[in-house]
Amino acid sequence: AASCAHPPGGGLRGGVHVSRRVWERAEAGFAGVGGGRARDGEAAADMEDLRMAELMAPEAAIQRVFFWTSDWGEIKHAVFRHREVVERLVEEGFEFEPADNMPEWLEALRAYGVRCCIYADEPRAKVEATLAKAGLSDHFDEIISSEEGCEAFEDVLLTASVRLQAPPNQIAAFCERPMDITAAHEVTSRAIAQIGLYKAYELLSADACYRDLSDLRVYDIRKFFSNEDDGAPQLQLQEETEVKR
Repeated sequence: AASCAHPPGGGLRGGVHVSRRVWERAEAGFAGVGGGRARDGEAAADMEDLRMAELMAPEAAIQRVFFWTSDWGEIKHAVFRHREVVERLVEEGFEFEPADNMPEWLEALRAYGVRCCIYADEPRAKVEATLAKAGLSDHFDEIISSEEGCEAFEDVLLTASVRLQAPPNQIAAFCERPMDITAAHEVTSRAIAQIGLYKAYELLSADACYRDLSDLRVYDIRKFFSNEDDGAPQLQLQEETEVKR
C-alpha cells in the first residue's frame, strides 16, 4: 500500500495565482486607508514575495516581506483584511477548478483501486464546498481539514496514514515546497514535487518531479514501493489541495 500528499492548491488550478490575488486585494484595501505599496503603483506580490510569505505568519509577511507598515495597529488591520479576502474567495470558489489533467489522473488512480485523501487548511464544510464547485467531490475517499488540528505537514501525513490504514513509508507525498519534501522524508514517506512555485533545481531532494499531471503514471508511483512490499504493492494516494489562504 502507498499514499501521496499534495500541497495547498496542488489539485486546483491557479493556487499561486489565488495566493497572489489574495495579497493584491488585501493590499488594495489596506492602501485605501493609507498603507501598502499599491498606493505607489507597485505590485503587491511577485513570485519571490509569495515564496517568502508562505513560510511565515501573515503578520510577519506584511511587515518583513511586503513592507506595508511597522505599526502594530495597521498590521492587525491588514491581517484582518487578508483573512476577509481569503474568506470571500473561498465562498466564491474563485478559480477553484480542477488543475490540468487532475480529473483524468484521479480516474486513473481509481481504476487501479487507489484510495485518495485530500488536505486543506480550511474547515471541512468549506473544503467540501470547494471540491463540489470544482467537480471533484467524488474523487476523494477521505478529507483532512483544519479541524484535525494538524500543525505541520508531518502531522498531515501521519493523519493520512491512520485514515488510509497505510504505514507512513507507504505514502507518496505530492509537494510544491522543499520544506514539504523534507517533512515527507522525516516520516519516511516519498515526495513527488510539482515544478512551478519552485524551480527544478530547488526540488532535487524529491523522489520525483513533474510539471503537469500528464507526466505521471500510476506505474511510476508504484515503482517507488516495489522494494518495500511483497512485489505487488497497492497504491493509495493522498492529495493535499489547499484552498489558498
